Amino acid sequence: MSSDCAKCDYQVKKNQKHVTCATCSLNYHIECAKISELKYEVLSEDNPDILWFCKSCKVTTANMVHQLSNLIQRVSSLESEQTQKNNEIVTLQNLVKDFNERLKKLESNQSEYSTDLDTTKSMVTVMLSEVPQVSSIEERFTELEDRIIRSSQHNECRRTTTQHNSVIQLDTFDDIYATQTSTVSSSMESLDVTSIAEITNEMEERNKRKTSLVVHNLREASSTDEEIATVTNLISEILPDQQEFGFEADPYSKKPRMYRLGMKTPHRQRSLKIHFKSEEYKDQVLANARRLAKSETHQSVVIQKDMTPLQRIHLKRLLHEKKRRNYEARSKQEEPNWTIRGGILCRKTD
Repeated sequence: MSSDCAKCDYQVKKNQKHVTCATCSLNYHIECAKISELKYEVLSEDNPDILWFCKSCKVTTANMVHQLSNLIQRVSSLESEQTQKNNEIVTLQNLVKDFNERLKKLESNQSEYSTDLDTTKSMVTVMLSEVPQVSSIEERFTELEDRIIRSSQHNECRRTTTQHNSVIQLDTFDDIYATQTSTVSSSMESLDVTSIAEITNEMEERNKRKTSLVVHNLREASSTDEEIATVTNLISEILPDQQEFGFEADPYSKKPRMYRLGMKTPHRQRSLKIHFKSEEYKDQVLANARRLAKSETHQSVVIQKDMTPLQRIHLKRLLHEKKRRNYEARSKQEEPNWTIRGGILCRKTD
């Protein structure tokens, strides 16, 4: 067999020493391939593990070996992952098997509980049918308020005389608590358990707020001591004759109990809640808060009762009703003299 040398293009004869590339199968004279006699003897041995590659195929073969090595590592990693997933699948299968066994036990016991369950459902249905349904505490209070207002429409409006004018007081939401016990008790006879609990909670919340006030538009201080000093100065303007201030003390810090409401933000001035020792002192501060209108530093400050969410809803209703009645008065070319004082919608008279 003879062929041309891939290096010199001369014929490679049978009696000439040559080597064949294991990749491209081209023949090379050992002189052209720069192979020594000793190396040629090794390559000439009949050993399938000994291969020779030409220069051009050596780089390609090295890349293939590298890629093959990476591929083998990747296959090993995938096999390891697959083994892990198989173990997880076996674990899940065992869990499903255990779940199915428990489910069968529950199904076998279901018949034992079905009778008791049906009986309980029937009892609950009967109980619910006998209880009046009220969607919210607000509707229940509105219902009670309407009853009191209807009963008061047959009586004359109470009149109280102040230094400057007379005020006609209308029965409102807060009159629920001023009505005789018999009236409230008779109104609550038709309440369901949930409504009674809600009304009780509302009364408890109002009782907690009896000795506290909420201050709006008061500059926030950078420290607790500075805040206390600011509030002390504010109260001294309201009650200039007082020598001591009736703040409730915090049980831990022993300082006056006051704190800002809500989360602090750079663009909003939070309201301040102040607790006093007694309801009388709180009422005294609230009654004289009008003096701040002449203050140079606290003219924009507003002081209000510490109201529950339900009381705030009621106040919004009073404001809406005041606006509506004054609008009707203007349409009739009458004086729009409706106002709100002490949580009561009033009409000023000469």
